[in-house]
Amino acid sequence: MVFLSIEPYDRKDWAMENALVFAFVVFLGMSYKRLPLSRISYTLIFFFLILHEIGTQGDIWDAHKDMTLASLGALVTMLITMCINLYLQKDFAKQWSESLRIKHLEPLGEDEIIRLLKQKEK
Repeated sequence: MVFLSIEPYDRKDWAMENALVFAFVVFLGMSYKRLPLSRISYTLIFFFLILHEIGTQGDIWDAHKDMTLASLGALVTMLITMCINLYLQKDFAKQWSESLRIKHLEPLGEDEIIRLLKQKEK
């Protein structure tokens, strides 16, 4: 991110585009003990931030492309999550409604997926 700030085309635009990124990184740094995320979440956030930096090139259709790709990415992510849950848990609807209640202070993420896959193999 530092090398992209050396000579941006428009410094004000660059600062505005990256203000939320900086704020989000600071928020993650300050909240990682109180709101821990899974390793998958941190990895996906890292890739998102890298792609954000690569994608800020000044295209006039940039905002439209960003919104389209963000919507598509959210839809694909929700569909993948649904498929994993339908495969691993036959009572997915009940589990989903129960999932709105916080039961564990630590994130489960990929460790829980591995445990469920091992349980399914038995």
